[in-house]
Amino acid sequence: MSESTTSAVPVPVRRPVRAWDVVLTIVLLVLLALVAAFASAIAPWFGMAGDFCRVCDGDLMTTGMLVSLLSPWVAWLAAVVVGIVLMVRRRLAFWAPLAGFGLLLASWFLGFGLLGLGAG
Repeated sequence: MSESTTSAVPVPVRRPVRAWDVVLTIVLLVLLALVAAFASAIAPWFGMAGDFCRVCDGDLMTTGMLVSLLSPWVAWLAAVVVGIVLMVRRRLAFWAPLAGFGLLLASWFLGFGLLGLGAG
């Protein structure tokens, strides 16, 4: 008698694509880009905070303005990268732009706070 052995190799089951998640993630990333553009557009106006102060720390004010100017785009880029990786792996990705929005707000207000400390 010959013994026939069949090895059952498990076939990886791919998760289904959630169309609503892909659409929602893309819409939220576009909205996040608009918010980042707005936040970056008003950051240079922060420079006027030093117009009326007598003793200012110009370096701290410049750092605060640059943080508020550049950090929204860093947060947007991080959300895009995380969102794409999650969509490729077919995981829920809509939370990545939401987390990016939180990061954008936190870093923007951090820059605003630094500028306020520099203006004294």
